[in-house]
Amino acid sequence: VMGLALVIWVATFIMEKAVREAREEAYRSRAMLGIASHELRTPLGVIIGNAGMMKLPLPAEKSKEMIETISRSAISLNEIVSRLLDQAHIQSGKVQLKPADVCMADLVKGVTEEITPFANAKSLKLSISVQSSVPEKVKIDPLRVKQILINLLSNAVKYTEVGSVSLTVDFHAAKKKKELIFAVTDTGVGIPKNKIASMFKPFVQGERYDTRTYGGVGLGLSIVKELVNLMKGTINVKSVLGTGSTFTITIPLE
Repeated sequence: VMGLALVIWVATFIMEKAVREAREEAYRSRAMLGIASHELRTPLGVIIGNAGMMKLPLPAEKSKEMIETISRSAISLNEIVSRLLDQAHIQSGKVQLKPADVCMADLVKGVTEEITPFANAKSLKLSISVQSSVPEKVKIDPLRVKQILINLLSNAVKYTEVGSVSLTVDFHAAKKKKELIFAVTDTGVGIPKNKIASMFKPFVQGERYDTRTYGGVGLGLSIVKELVNLMKGTINVKSVLGTGSTFTITIPLE
C-alpha cells in the first residue's frame, strides 16, 4: 500500500509539473507572438506610410527625409527578422561551429565598422581595444563570435544615451588552458539586479529591455547566451542602475 501511494504521489507530482510547464510555455508563446507582431508591424507601418506619401508631389527635402525614414525602418525590420530566424535556428539544434584560424584584429575591425554609424548617430564615444596579449591568429568560429559581439555592442549603444561604449579583447593562458576574454562596457541605464538572471531567456525583458521604451523583441542576449554555451564559454554581467553595465564573455580556445 505504501509503495502504491508513493507511485501515485510521484505520478501526480510529475503530472502537475508538466501542466505548469505547459502553461508557462503557452504564456511565453503568446508573449512572443505579441512582441514579434508589434515590433514587425511598427517598421512595416512606417515604410508603407512613407512610401505611400512619396507618390504625392513633395519638396525635394521632404522626399529625402522620407527616404531616410524608410531606410532606417528597413534596417530595423531586417534586424528583427534576423534575430527571429537566428533564435529559430538555434532552438532547432542545427547550429554547428566552424572554427578557423582568425585574425582577431581584423574581426574586431569588421564589427567596429558595423557599429560605428549607430554610435555616431547618438554622439557616443566608441572605443575598441585588442590587447597585445591576444595572439595574431586564434582558432574560433568567426561568424558566431562576430554575431555575439555585434549583439552585445548593439544593445550597449541602444541603451546608452550619453557617454561611451567600449569593447576590450584579452587573452589568458594558464598551463593547457587558453581563453579569449571579451568585455563590453557602456554608460547606459543599467540593469536591476533582480532582472539579470532572466534577461538571457528568449522574449523576456527587464526594465532596461522594455520594448515600450526601446523597442526590440528581447532576443539579442538570448542568442548570445546560446552561442556562448555552444562554445563552452561563460558570460557574466556587472551593472549599476543609472551608471552602466559590463558584459564579460570568456571563450576557451582549442
